[in-house]
Order: sequence, then structure tokens, then C-alpha cells
Amino acid sequence: MRCTLGEASAYYRENDPRGEYVLVLAGAEPMAEAEITPDEGVRQVLALKARGIRMKDAVRQVSDATGLGRNDLYNAAVAAEAEHD
Repeated sequence: MRCTLGEASAYYRENDPRGEYVLVLAGAEPMAEAEITPDEGVRQVLALKARGIRMKDAVRQVSDATGLGRNDLYNAAVAAEAEHD
């Protein structure tokens, strides 16, 4: 029998359970994260760098947290840093 938990509950209120049962539950749907723009990713990288974190490590942290590409993020952060110097 394939059904939702609510349907199973309703069914077994009316029918006696017999034998063994296996419940297979789906995991929770991933929560939608707010999409981050590349510019915001660069700002996060530069903020981490300002706190003393190496550029490479800052890029890795932001990339892992946001899904932005490491190479693109690194290149954009280097360019943004050069603009501010």
C-alpha cells in the first residue's frame, strides 16, 4: 500500500493492522535560500579579507556558502580590490 501518513492513519482507524509494516518517509525539501548576487559575494569576500583571512580562504568560504563559482568570485574580488587601491 502506498499512501500518505494521513491516508494510512485514516485507513487503520477503519481496519486492523496485520503483519509487518515498513514506513518509508521522504526527507524534507531543501529550504530555498535567498540567491546571492556575484557583487554581494565579492563584498563578503572582501569583508572576510579585511578581517585577516587570506583571499583564497575567503573565496572558498563564500563559494561554499553561496554556490558562486570560485574562479569567477576570485577574479571579481581581485578586480574589486584593485579598484579600491
